[in-house]
Amino acid sequence: MERDLGLEQLQQGIYAAFKSWHKADEGESPFANLVLFRQHQNITPREATNKILFQALEVLGGTHSQEATLLSRHFLDGEKVRAIAYEKNIGEATAYRWQNEAIAQLALVLQAQEREARAHRRSALAKRLERPTYTQLIGVDNHLEALLAVLLAPGPPWLIAIEGLGGLGKTSLADALIRRALEQDLLAEIGWVSARQYDFSPGRGLTPRPEPALTVEQLVEKLIEQLLPDTPRPDSFSIQKALTLLETRLKQQPHLIVVDNLETVLDLQALLPTLRDLSNPTKFLLTTREKLAYEPGIFHFPLSSLSEADTLRLIRYEASLSNPPYLQAASEAELKAVYQVVGGNPLALRLVVGQTHFFTLPTILADLSAARGKQVEGLFTFIYRRAWEQLDEMTRRVFLAMPLVADGQGNLEHLADLIEIDSAELRDALAWLVTLNLVDRRGEAHDSYYTLHQLTTTFLHEQVLRWQ
Repeated sequence: MERDLGLEQLQQGIYAAFKSWHKADEGESPFANLVLFRQHQNITPREATNKILFQALEVLGGTHSQEATLLSRHFLDGEKVRAIAYEKNIGEATAYRWQNEAIAQLALVLQAQEREARAHRRSALAKRLERPTYTQLIGVDNHLEALLAVLLAPGPPWLIAIEGLGGLGKTSLADALIRRALEQDLLAEIGWVSARQYDFSPGRGLTPRPEPALTVEQLVEKLIEQLLPDTPRPDSFSIQKALTLLETRLKQQPHLIVVDNLETVLDLQALLPTLRDLSNPTKFLLTTREKLAYEPGIFHFPLSSLSEADTLRLIRYEASLSNPPYLQAASEAELKAVYQVVGGNPLALRLVVGQTHFFTLPTILADLSAARGKQVEGLFTFIYRRAWEQLDEMTRRVFLAMPLVADGQGNLEHLADLIEIDSAELRDALAWLVTLNLVDRRGEAHDSYYTLHQLTTTFLHEQVLRWQ
C-alpha cells in the first residue's frame, strides 16, 4: 500500500494527474495512496490532486525553472507542445523529451515531499502510544510476524485479542507491533486507549492510575480526541452523536485501534458490540488477561511464558542494561534456578534483576518462594489479585490443588480423582480458570491436560494462603 514510493509509479501518477487537471472529479486520484493526499480532507479529490501538483511545481521552479515552466504551460495553461517547441526553436520530439525529463524531476520533488509527510505522520501517530516500558523484546519475533499478517489482511477478523496472564508483555507486544507497522508505513491511522487501572514497576511497586474505569462513552471520547481533533463537537455530548462521528471516520478508511487491558472495562458486554459496529474496515487489537472464548468473531492470540532459553537471554540482556553486581557473571545453572521459581514471566524476571542490586540470587528466590517483601507481594497482587477475587469456593479448591498435579498428567479423570469432585463441577471450574488464564489447557483435540505457569505455582505455595 503506502510502502511503494517508486519514481516510475510517481511519474505515471503525475502524468495522469496533469492530464486530468481541468476535468471534474472522476474516479480515484492517482495520488490517493499518498499521505500528502490524505492531508486534504475538506476539499474534493480533484482539488487535492491539483493542489499537490501545484505545490510540487512551485518547489521545482526554484531549482529547475525551465522544466517547471514547460509543464505549467502545457498542462495548466493548455498550450500545445508543438507551439512551445516552435517558440524554443527545437523539434517536437525534443520538446516531449524535455517534458518527460521535467516530469522525472517533479517526481523527485514529490517523492521528497511525501517522505517528509510520512515521517511527520509517523511521529504524530507514535505520540498516541504510551511510553514503552521496554528497550528490547525477546522471544516475540514470531508473534509479531503472525499478528502483522492478521492485522494487515484486508478482510476479517476485525477483532483480535492478545490474551494471557499479567506480566507476560501483552501491552509491550501490542506496542512493538504498532511501532513496527508505523516504521514500515503499513498503517494509515491508529488509536490507542488504555483501560489499565494499575501499573507495576519492579522499582516503584504497585501504582494506581488516576483514570477511572473505562466505559463505552470514555472510549468514544478518547478516540474522537485522537482521530478527529479538529472536528466541531456537538453542543452537548451525546453518545449516539459521538458514535456517529466516530463510525463515519472509521468506515471511510482502515484504522487500527488498540484497547489495552480490556478486562478492566466497566461494562464489557456493552463495549464489545460497540467495537463490532465500529469495525470493518477498521480493526481492533485488544489486550486482555481473560479469554473471550464465548464471544463471536474474535481472533484469539494466546501469549505464553518465555522459554527457558529466552528467559536466560532476557536476564542477561536486562543485566547488561542495569549492570547489577554479580549477575553478569552468574552461571547458567544459577540463571536456570531463576527460571525454576519465576518461569518465563518478563515482569517477574525484571523484578529479580532489579533486586540483585541489593540481595543475592538465593535470597531473592527464597523471598519469591515464600512471598516475602513489599515488592514481591505487589507483584503477586498486580498479576493475581483481580482473578483470585473472581473465583468461587469450588473453583478456588480446584486451583489450589493444581500444584499437586505432575506436568502432563492433569487430565480431567486424574484431577477428578485427586480433588474428589464431581466431573461437571470440575469442568465448570477449569473453564473459568482457563478463561482467567490462571490455568493452561494443553495437548490435542482428543487428549488435553491442564497445567500452571511456574510463577503461578510459586504464588500458590504461599501468597494465596494469606489472601484466604
